[in-house]
Amino acid sequence: MSLLHQLSLHCVFSAATQDSHAPADLIRSDSFNETVHDMETGSNSNELLVGYAKSLHEILAASDKDVFHFGGSQLKLHPVLREMLAHAYICGGVNGTRSTASIIVGCVRGGDPKSDATIDMLRNLAISWVSHFLFVFKSSHSRFTQLSSEPSETATPSFEDTDTRLKVSSIAGNHRTGFRDDILKRDGYQCIVTGFRDLAFLVAVAIFNREDLDQYLSTLTTWDILRNFAQLTPANVEDLGKLIDAPPNGFLLQHDALNGFDRFAWCLEKTEVENRYTVNIFDEYKHSIFGLTKGQVKVVEFEDHSDEFRSDEERSSPLKRSLGVPLPDPHYISIHAAIAGVLHMSGAGKFLDELLDKFDSNGVGSSAVPSWEDLCGGVQLADVRKGLAASGLGA
Repeated sequence: MSLLHQLSLHCVFSAATQDSHAPADLIRSDSFNETVHDMETGSNSNELLVGYAKSLHEILAASDKDVFHFGGSQLKLHPVLREMLAHAYICGGVNGTRSTASIIVGCVRGGDPKSDATIDMLRNLAISWVSHFLFVFKSSHSRFTQLSSEPSETATPSFEDTDTRLKVSSIAGNHRTGFRDDILKRDGYQCIVTGFRDLAFLVAVAIFNREDLDQYLSTLTTWDILRNFAQLTPANVEDLGKLIDAPPNGFLLQHDALNGFDRFAWCLEKTEVENRYTVNIFDEYKHSIFGLTKGQVKVVEFEDHSDEFRSDEERSSPLKRSLGVPLPDPHYISIHAAIAGVLHMSGAGKFLDELLDKFDSNGVGSSAVPSWEDLCGGVQLADVRKGLAASGLGA
């Protein structure tokens, strides 16, 4: 049975998309998910699915529905499909690529890849990925925990200084304070990119923050996109929550470098050597890594330095001596890298930055927009104000 014939048998939607339906409602429907599941678990090769998915984003590109106008900004949608497919392998491997391709292919209605209904579904999918996935990450700032307000004389502390000032925990990952202190010791009290050693300006970066996790899981749509794209395991929310507070979810950065990482202006890309990464700068002006320019090769290698900061008593204890601090999880780092790549290469990052700069929940310029629904509220309020001003009724 051909792939197109399989898709025609799954034509459950009407030929035209109903305007009353939000894009996310369409892609999370049972019938759409059934189609995607059959594609993903079927006998078609990855090459066939990926090739067909690529042809579909080209069809969207050639249509008059490719451009998404919102809040006075616009975004071409086919690059979102293209880059989500291209970057799925980075964090989800072969299965992530297959899952993403199946979702795109599942948009075909009635076996006709060029029908209006298919193009509507492709458009809805791209908008949903922007609003319920990329936006959620892009708008989530303040991941960091400030470690210390001590002046620069604490730059390279001895164990005694560190123990006095920070009350370092000897057990890895039990609490948020332990998370911070474990990362300090493991990374040798220095920024993993610049080598900077001033505690007043060093931040323990959580790749995924607990507060952000609540937002990721606020809708099943966001969670499903993340789970499929990155092939996250375990899927159990409670287990994922435990990982959030553990050292594998963080590393040490200089404060300004954090700003760029948090905004996906740069990322760490895996190399063939375990725990060795290269810095990839996407935005020359926002990466905020002192002394580093776009295109310059910078290697970051993680290793556990925690033993260097143990007391003599801890070193004499076989139990405490064995308590090394786990290195950052390559999967978490790769998820950040994949999202950064999609945001940059698709144009969605620039589009979302423009919106976040213009709107908050009250329609006032601000980057503090907690959800896509709040952003929509800001856009609608701005439109009302604009209409009132044009009619002479505005203040």
